[in-house]
Amino acid sequence: MTFETRCEFGTSGATVTRNFKSAPPQNEAYLRAHSMIGFCDLVREMGHDPIAMIEEAGLPVAALTDHDLLIPYRRHALLLELAARRLGRPAFALEWACAVAPQFHNLGPLTLLEYFTATFREWIDLGIRSISYHTNGFNFRKIPQTTFGQTTYRYAADSFVLSSRQQTEHIFALTCMLARRVTNLPEENPLLVRFSHSAPTDLSLHQAIFGCKIEFDASVDELVFSDHLLDARTNGNLSLLQPLIQRFIRYRIDHLPLYDQSARMTVALTIPSVVGTGNCNIEFIAEALGLSVKQLQRQLASEGTNFSEVLDEVRRNMAMRLLTESHASIERIGGLLDYSSTPAFSLAFKRWAGVSPLQYRKQIWAAALSS
Repeated sequence: MTFETRCEFGTSGATVTRNFKSAPPQNEAYLRAHSMIGFCDLVREMGHDPIAMIEEAGLPVAALTDHDLLIPYRRHALLLELAARRLGRPAFALEWACAVAPQFHNLGPLTLLEYFTATFREWIDLGIRSISYHTNGFNFRKIPQTTFGQTTYRYAADSFVLSSRQQTEHIFALTCMLARRVTNLPEENPLLVRFSHSAPTDLSLHQAIFGCKIEFDASVDELVFSDHLLDARTNGNLSLLQPLIQRFIRYRIDHLPLYDQSARMTVALTIPSVVGTGNCNIEFIAEALGLSVKQLQRQLASEGTNFSEVLDEVRRNMAMRLLTESHASIERIGGLLDYSSTPAFSLAFKRWAGVSPLQYRKQIWAAALSS
C-alpha cells in the first residue's frame, strides 16, 4: 500500500511528494535526522561507501539532506553498529563524535541552549527537557544525590529500543565534549562514566575523550559530574552566536535546490535551527542574523510579510510532516515547535487544517491504508 503526501516547504516554493508504503509503525522510536550530519564524510574518509551502509541499515537516504525528518531510532543504532563492523573500527561512534566537534551540527538546536542558561547545571537540565522533543528513543534522568558534591545522570533507552554500545558511547562522548565547550573549560572531565556493555580491547580513545575513570559491565549507563563543574558558568557569549547560526543556515542552503536570498526565506531557514529551544522569537532570530529587530521587520515588510507569518508557516509545514511521517505524540510535536502547551498547538493546527492534529493524522493514515 502506498500513499502520497505533499509537503510544501514554505518560502522556497518547493513541493516535495513523498511515497509511504503504509502509516509509520506504532511504538517506533524516532530521532531527528540532523543526527546524521558528518556520517558520510567520515565513512568516505575511511574509504567506504556511506550510502550503501545507510541503505543496508534501512534508513532513508533523504535523511542526509532533510534534517527535520524523523528517522527510526533503532535503525540509526544499527547503522553505527554496522559501520563499526564494516570499517573494522570498534570505536567508530567515538571517532564520529570527534569528527563533528566543535560545531556539533548533528545536535541541531541543542547546541544553542548555552545562550539561554547561566550555568552548566541549567544547560544540562534544559537539554534533558529539549531532548524529549527531538527523540523518544532515550532519555537522561537525574538520580537523587547520594554522594556529596556530585550528581549522576542515568541514560536509558526506551523499552522498545535495543541497547546499542555504539549509540550509547556516541551520545556520552557528544555530551562530554559539548560540556567542555559550553563551560569553556577544555580540561574539565566527568568524575565517572559507567557503561553496561563490556570493555573493548583498545581504550585509548575512550580515555582521551572522557578523561576519567570508566566502569564497564555496569548495571546501568551513567555520567557522574562534580557539582563544581555543574555550577560553572556557561560560555553563552552572544558574539559567538551569529557565526554558529550562519553555519547552520549555510548547511541548509547548500542542500536546497533553490535559494532566492530573500529575508523571508532566510528567516524560514533559521527557524528550524532554533525552534525547540523555547526561544524562537524575532529578537533572537534578528540577533542571530546580525540585525536589529527593526531592520529585520523592515526587510520582511518590504517583501509583504512579517516574522509571525513566517514562523506560523514554518510551524505548519513541520507539524504536517511530523504528523504524517511519524508516530510522535501530539504533545511532543507541540513541544518541538515551541508551543507552550498541547491545547495551544492543537488550536493553531485546527486554524491551519480545519481539524485537530489527531484527526488530521487519522485521516492521512486512513487514506494510506485504503489506497
